[in-house]
Amino acid sequence: NYSVNLTTTYVEDSSVFGGISVGDSFGGLLAADSTSLAAQVDFFGSTDIATNDPTDGIDFMFDFGINGYHYSYAFDPLRDYIANPDYGFAETTFFVNNDALSFSPAMVTDILGFHLLQPGDANSYGLEIGVDPGTGTGIWHAYDDSTGYGASGTVAFSRVPEPQTYLLILVGVTGLLSFRKKQVAS
Repeated sequence: NYSVNLTTTYVEDSSVFGGISVGDSFGGLLAADSTSLAAQVDFFGSTDIATNDPTDGIDFMFDFGINGYHYSYAFDPLRDYIANPDYGFAETTFFVNNDALSFSPAMVTDILGFHLLQPGDANSYGLEIGVDPGTGTGIWHAYDDSTGYGASGTVAFSRVPEPQTYLLILVGVTGLLSFRKKQVAS
């Protein structure tokens, strides 16, 4: 799970996305299943994993908001994407840790960067995000079809601990506090 921060550095017109300004920040989430990414590393022998077809089986999701405008996608393993295609989804590329090829089967433990393209349809909004795998920063560009203008900026993303990690931290802190209380009482 990754938290993604979009910071606006350029606005083509003040009406774009309901009125955003340079310096405005927006957030989102990107999550991918390491097992499905590892299967693609094993199959293609590369740590650059591109998908432009949900039938590739890469289990991932993203959810971004820009001033109330929403971009999202979530892979559904039960959906028949051939009979019911997703026209709002274009392409996503993941750049995963370079050690993934050292293991058999591959083990993906980290996403180093990603490129995401979701153009939507004629009545929606286009979003493109690219994060350089070397620096972890990148750029975004979004097109607001309702105004005909766009905005762009910088991207930063950071790993978010899984819920189990939070639970382990909570249990550990509770245990330390309990241990400390027992010592003070003695």
